Amino acid sequence: MKLFIIALFMATVMAELLGKWKNELGSTMTINNVIPADKKFVGIYETAVSANGTHLTAPLDGKYTLPVSPGFLGTITFSVNWEYKNAKGELVRSATVWAGFYTENNINAQWLLVRGCIDIDVWSSTMVGKDVFFKLK
Repeated sequence: MKLFIIALFMATVMAELLGKWKNELGSTMTINNVIPADKKFVGIYETAVSANGTHLTAPLDGKYTLPVSPGFLGTITFSVNWEYKNAKGELVRSATVWAGFYTENNINAQWLLVRGCIDIDVWSSTMVGKDVFFKLK
C-alpha cells in the first residue's frame, strides 16, 4: 500500500511539472520529460529578454525534490547554457541557474546569470534576480 501511495504521489508531481510555464517577463519554459526515478526533468527555455534583443532558445535540465508532507512545497532547480552572437558579431556564452519552490500552478525561484568574461570582470559579469512562473493551461 505504501508503494502505491508513493507512486501516486510521484505521478501527481510529474503532472504538475510537465507542460508550458511563463514568467512575468514573457519568457517560457516547456518541461516535456520528467524522470521520476532520478527526480530530473528536461525541456526548452525561450527567453523574452536578452542582451542582443532577440528571443533565445536553449535546452534546460533540472532536478526537483518531493514535498516532505502535505502543505510543504517541493524544491526545484534548473539551468540553461546560452550561446549567441552579440551586436558586434562576437560569440557570447553564459549560463543561468534557478532555484526555488514549486506548486501545481507556479514556480517561485531566484536566478543567477553569469557571462563568460576575463578574470578581472568576474563580479560585474554576474546578475541575480527573481522569477515567478505560472503554468499555462
